[in-house]
Amino acid sequence: MFVRVVGALYLFAALSVVAQDGQKFAETQHAKGEQQLRKLELRAAKGDSSAQFRLGLAYASGNDADRDYSKALFWYQKAASYGNANAQVNLGMMYAEGLGVPQDVYRAFQLFLVAASTGNPVAQNNVGSSYEEGRGVRRDLAQAIRWYSKAAAQGHIGAALELAVLYEQSPRGSQGEKMAVEFLRQAAHGGDPHAQWMLASRYREGRGLPQDFGEAARWLRKAANQGWAASQNELGLAYQFGQGVPQNYDEALRWYLKAAAQKLPEAERNLAALQARRSLLFQVSSASGGGPHIAK
Repeated sequence: MFVRVVGALYLFAALSVVAQDGQKFAETQHAKGEQQLRKLELRAAKGDSSAQFRLGLAYASGNDADRDYSKALFWYQKAASYGNANAQVNLGMMYAEGLGVPQDVYRAFQLFLVAASTGNPVAQNNVGSSYEEGRGVRRDLAQAIRWYSKAAAQGHIGAALELAVLYEQSPRGSQGEKMAVEFLRQAAHGGDPHAQWMLASRYREGRGLPQDFGEAARWLRKAANQGWAASQNELGLAYQFGQGVPQNYDEALRWYLKAAAQKLPEAERNLAALQARRSLLFQVSSASGGGPHIAK
């Protein structure tokens, strides 16, 4: 997966703004933003590649200025010509996606490669992705692993996840499986919900790790709390059947509902089945005189 360098010129935060002052607040922030842009333009005009990059980012994202791909392209090109690796990465993304320029995946790959050669981890990840998918260069999984590994060694979570996926199909007990688990742990500890879900699956199934339902549930919860639908559904299953957590139908329903709200078919089926089961149990209990009794 391609990644662009992200950032912001500034961050505006307001814990509470009275409604009638909202317009004034917005106007004040806009004025500050314009002032900040002018300061950056002065620095950029003097050849400050960091300012040039930040201007390109502002115009490309539309967060700190009106979106304008032509201006973003201009400032990214300026910064890239001074060797700014972040600008080279984002300029490459513009060519890869055809933003403000005709799409050119070959030009994008060359820009990623130049930035990657300086040690930029985002660029290294993008070179790895290019080799893996054959975009702008001949497909070569060995080269993809090489570049992903460089990025992962610098803490790039996305690259670590890609490596885990590439090694995922390795035979049990092989060096490849050990590498899959190692990179999966790196990505999971880095907070990636997909990696957390995959790690939970390995704990539950005992693949490359000792089987541990408690650990599986712990990692499912981490991913579920980030909105990962598959983890929400599987955490629901864990609660329904008491696997790694105390059995709790209410908790199972809660997690099934969250996953079903994201239109996950498995969750919708599990939700319907559990609701039907609880309804049947209630009917049976009522028919047999279950529930509280009045003392006689």
